[in-house]
Amino acid sequence: MTFMKVSLNDIKFKYPKEEALFKNFHVSIKKNEITCLLGQNGSGKSTILKLILGAVSASEGSVLFDNKKINNTSKKSRLIGYIPQSYSLDGEMFVKDIIPFIASLHGLEKNNIDERKAFLEHSLGLTPFFNKQIKKLSGGQKQLVNIAIGLAHNPEILLLDEPFVGLDFNVKLNLISFLKSLNKTIICVTHDIDLAERNADTIILLKKGKILEQSKPAALIKKHPYITAEIDFKEGVALNNMIFKEEIYVDFQNRRATLFCKNTSLMSEEIERFKKEHDEFIIGSRVSQNNLTSTLMGLHNISLSNLKREKKVRKKKK
Repeated sequence: MTFMKVSLNDIKFKYPKEEALFKNFHVSIKKNEITCLLGQNGSGKSTILKLILGAVSASEGSVLFDNKKINNTSKKSRLIGYIPQSYSLDGEMFVKDIIPFIASLHGLEKNNIDERKAFLEHSLGLTPFFNKQIKKLSGGQKQLVNIAIGLAHNPEILLLDEPFVGLDFNVKLNLISFLKSLNKTIICVTHDIDLAERNADTIILLKKGKILEQSKPAALIKKHPYITAEIDFKEGVALNNMIFKEEIYVDFQNRRATLFCKNTSLMSEEIERFKKEHDEFIIGSRVSQNNLTSTLMGLHNISLSNLKREKKVRKKKK
């Protein structure tokens, strides 16, 4: 197995009728590691995958594989496995046929195709529906087939774009363990910060086409420790009227306020003050040690969920 480093050098890219997303953008992704790309929608995560895949082209700059440019489309497609959140699959095709079909498109020989088919059937747990048509599968089963398609030709680089959405928790854990065991160069776009913290060798945090952080999760947390607190409120409470000290970042979702702060004692004092002032509105509260979520939210005042928006510091009224 040849492990491959991927580099994007001096990339300039824009979508039609939009401002430039990348200007002189550079990133180097280490071989044989899991690199997770984090960031809000529009930050450039999926575009990086498309540039590596060749689905879009930069107006300037180059994408290199072990410091070499690959212009041959067939050679590049053989090298890369792409696993998106969903495929537009042929509903009439049987699961047992799609793996050899995709593998043959990439030029695998017959004996290698048969071996690959058996390996993926067993490893991904496809046997219960291996003889079914794709149109008859559940959403979770279709996603497993999506993953099998991306792995059909045994690529050296895996590009994952939210591939675990909609999968059961235990299925997701088993899949992550399986992918890690393949010892590939894996580049994963995700909004699941816990997944990234537990499994990534490197985190790349993007915002509006720029890299804010590129580091190992543990090193990033150690360098920028933030404490997290959660306060749950009763129904009908006007959360917009809840004010905290300006040193504390606050993220309101539904009936919960999530607080981020670097200073442990300040956080504790503020929680106690707030509970005394608003005790009749509070169901419960808890304070936890720092993790990747609290670091990213506190460090950059940025929320990574699809449903969240960037938060402003809420200043205490004078």
